[in-house]
Amino acid sequence: MRSGRGVRSATVTVGREAESDMLARALDGARAGGPGCTLLVGEGGVGKSRLLQETAAAARQAGMGVAAGRAAISAPAPFSLVAEALRSWLRGHPRPPMRSAFDRGLRMILPEWESPTDDRDDLDSGQVRLLAMEATVRLLRDVAGPSLGTVLLLDDLHAADPDSLETIRYVATARIGGLAVVAALRPAESALADELVRALRGDDVATVAELEPLGRRATGDLVRLLLDAAPPEELVDDVLARTDGVPLLVEEVVDAHLRGGSVVLDAGHARWRGGPLALPHSVRSMVAARLEQLPRPEQDVLLALAVIGVPEPSRLLPAVAGRGERDVAEALRHGVDVGLLATSAGMIGFRHDIIREAIVDTAIPQIVTAMHRRAATALDGEPAVARRAAHLAAAGDEDTAARLFAGAAADELSAHALLGAENLARRAVDLASATATRAEAADSLAAVLTAQGRWAEALETDEATVAEIGDSVDRRQRMASAALEAGYPERASACLARGDDGLPLSRLLAGRIALVRGDAASALAEAEAVLVQQAGVDTRLAALDIRARALDYLDERAAAREAWSAQVEEAAATGRTQSRLRALFQLGKQEFFAGGRPTRLRQAVEVAVAAGALIELSWAEETLAIALTLQGDPAAALDILEVAIPRARELRLDQLGFLLVAQAGALSFTQPDVEAVFAAAEAVAPAPDLLIFTTGIRADIALQHGRYDEAIALLRRIDEMAAAMPGGAPMDGSCYLAWALAAVGQPSEARAALRRAETLPDLARWYPRPVLTAAGRALLDGDAAALDAAIATAPGPMPFAIATMRIISALVLGGEAQVRWLREAVDIYEASGATAYRERARRLLRDAGGPVPRRRHAAAVPAELASRGVTAREAEVLRLLGEGLSNTDIAAKLYLSVRTVETHVSSLLAKLQARSRGQLTAISTAIAFGP
Repeated sequence: MRSGRGVRSATVTVGREAESDMLARALDGARAGGPGCTLLVGEGGVGKSRLLQETAAAARQAGMGVAAGRAAISAPAPFSLVAEALRSWLRGHPRPPMRSAFDRGLRMILPEWESPTDDRDDLDSGQVRLLAMEATVRLLRDVAGPSLGTVLLLDDLHAADPDSLETIRYVATARIGGLAVVAALRPAESALADELVRALRGDDVATVAELEPLGRRATGDLVRLLLDAAPPEELVDDVLARTDGVPLLVEEVVDAHLRGGSVVLDAGHARWRGGPLALPHSVRSMVAARLEQLPRPEQDVLLALAVIGVPEPSRLLPAVAGRGERDVAEALRHGVDVGLLATSAGMIGFRHDIIREAIVDTAIPQIVTAMHRRAATALDGEPAVARRAAHLAAAGDEDTAARLFAGAAADELSAHALLGAENLARRAVDLASATATRAEAADSLAAVLTAQGRWAEALETDEATVAEIGDSVDRRQRMASAALEAGYPERASACLARGDDGLPLSRLLAGRIALVRGDAASALAEAEAVLVQQAGVDTRLAALDIRARALDYLDERAAAREAWSAQVEEAAATGRTQSRLRALFQLGKQEFFAGGRPTRLRQAVEVAVAAGALIELSWAEETLAIALTLQGDPAAALDILEVAIPRARELRLDQLGFLLVAQAGALSFTQPDVEAVFAAAEAVAPAPDLLIFTTGIRADIALQHGRYDEAIALLRRIDEMAAAMPGGAPMDGSCYLAWALAAVGQPSEARAALRRAETLPDLARWYPRPVLTAAGRALLDGDAAALDAAIATAPGPMPFAIATMRIISALVLGGEAQVRWLREAVDIYEASGATAYRERARRLLRDAGGPVPRRRHAAAVPAELASRGVTAREAEVLRLLGEGLSNTDIAAKLYLSVRTVETHVSSLLAKLQARSRGQLTAISTAIAFGP
């Protein structure tokens, strides 16, 4: 395409047929309702942005939605790339409805996003960041759902801020139906962006196209388009030799030939004149040649624009250039004329970032440094602290820059932009030289790592600071907290021991350490000492939690329940959502540990969903799944985990490992081998508290299968691990150890194990333990009647524990009760669908001479539903819809959460191609369900 005497750019992409076809398929996939992610990787000027522009045009022509953003050149704000893309779509469309919790998350990315309610933002940084990413996915799902598909176009990922990159990873991994994510970046310019490409390609989430320079034929085609005429062979050879086939450089060289007269266009023909014309051999020299066409004041303006990247605020460009506003206006106009600048959507900027880089590269270094210094001065007092710091660093004032970067990191942390905060803190650490600045920078990094939950790294950072610079109260408390969270109570205790300051936070940490050690009395004393002080709301709520935990461990259940209830009320009154949730969660655990149905745990799940507290939601879902499994409904547990695990994996939550272990436990009742799930869990989080969890479930599986020697080894290992963490979750390994030893004919060792179990200080905190110990004593005494009586005292459902005790009792005692006990075990396994253990129990019953009942079969899914992929659980939900039940009623009847029922209803709508709940009801009434 010719413009004036020269050329600017081609109107179509040349030599990118394969990439264009790939992008066309991505758009077709989104129009068909599928997800997709395509990454274009290539050096600057190779044609990535042009492909994005053509993709946007093709999407609009097809009636698709388009959301587009480009990373800022200089000091991008947190989430800025994602925010720009979302705004580009929202400007022309009505805002989709969003639940208030997710409104809060979107306000982190789009401050202008309004919420229908005035919710307080009391979630911590990690929670709000997760909420922001989940809110982005929900918004894009709403955008893509009702349309002909939507494309999310993201340019210059290599320049994007870390929080945008993390959000893009989350969006791509979510695989949103009807959304095609298409992004472009230069390789090897951002470690985070390169890692994003590796991760998405490695997880089969993204298709990666690596763009290479054009060959001779494609270069010739591009020259033909630029000239609107067949190019002379000499011109193509010259262009290829100078540009190596990089499209941007091809355009520049052809433009230079036309301007220099070595190629002449006449009546639609191009003639090669050649001659002594000396064309530049690099972008740098081409840019220098064009700058020389401008007077010095205008050259200064373009250099200033290249230095600052973004000409905002408006006074910044004249101040940095040292020129008046008239010179600035003339420089921008002439910059377009000579082909260095371009206008787009009312904005003016460099035609390509390569040109901006070349302008800086051609300048005298001392002039560039002076401009950075003037930029830092002009930005003094502006909110863009990190931007000012970057200019100071470029000007050589590294220590001042480090202090500013550390302060900017604290600001980003307060705004919940954790990855952006880490990036700024690490820059501060790299630049700091003075002792005080090094301490400030290191503290900012440790604070960010702590907020991210990277406890071991935070601890290591603080330890290095203490060794080099010295201790402080804040470091000591942060180190103790990190050590506790990382599972190192002794290191936490050693940190606090370095200074007895008596501060409320130090006392709370001491109370937590005491709880882990099993010293509930000391923990209670620390909590009471804080509660009598005039402490702040958050400190008081934390003290109430420690008080409740200590009382619960000391078997003062009512007092513990009262303390947690007080925490719920105070947290609700002061808008502390997370504290309220944690107390609800603890009340739910206490209810479950006492043998009750997990009603409060369900309430905790619902409150967490409403609040958008995704971390507490995962903990509540994990514990609820465990409760359902142990109380006889592993299928319901799997329904919950089917939703919770993908979310935790996408968000990369620490709870993922624990959710996977819970899944392994639930699956073990129907699958013969779940070691792959255990291995995945331990690979995610090989922490001591997770390993004791996996060992416990492995021991239970071995017991259920009758592999008693294996169970004994695992149960002994649990005892060792539990001894190191006596204040943790109540374990029943020593109780089961007595049963396993009795099963292999070692009554003396069984009695010794039973005595140890009976002396557990919090024996009654976990309701199966008193039953296991009392029935175990009867077993070792050979008293069948006492054994029956002990099992009858169970305060809550514990069907699989009872089945284990019945089978071992039948094997050890035999006698008249043997057949009855084995029949009870068979019935338990049949009723719960525990097919993995059922056959052994049936065989034992048969060998004992008892009548073996016919196997129960799960209700078959009607053929017309099975052919559409409807599962047995979904068929149950559909049947109850036909009976007119609400989601709440269905949840109560099937013992599921309302959210799980909603998920099943959504799945049924999709599978049965129904448009409404009413249509599902009509379908249900027309189907003959079995009894």
